[in-house]
Amino acid sequence: MDDIVKKIISIDKDAVNIKLKTEEIMNQRERQLKENLQELEKRYMEEGRIEGEDIYKKIIKESEEEIERLEYKDSKILKDIENSYKENKKRLVEDLWVGLFRMEE
Repeated sequence: MDDIVKKIISIDKDAVNIKLKTEEIMNQRERQLKENLQELEKRYMEEGRIEGEDIYKKIIKESEEEIERLEYKDSKILKDIENSYKENKKRLVEDLWVGLFRMEE
């Protein structure tokens, strides 16, 4: 009978030890999973930051190119207006004077 009780106590102790060992393994895995998750989060945040900076730089570059294009276009239009004025200045002044004289009549 003592042997049976001792075996039951031994089995019970083994069961408690197995339970404790299982809980310890589960806790270790949980800690490892949390660490892995934090590393992944950190890595993806860094990748996102880098990608965001690249997109920002691309937008800035495209904007600067568009500004240059518009400035060139405006400069060309202004030169065309100046050239047109120079070519037609005499006629414009004459038309203005003629118009003023007609208004006086």
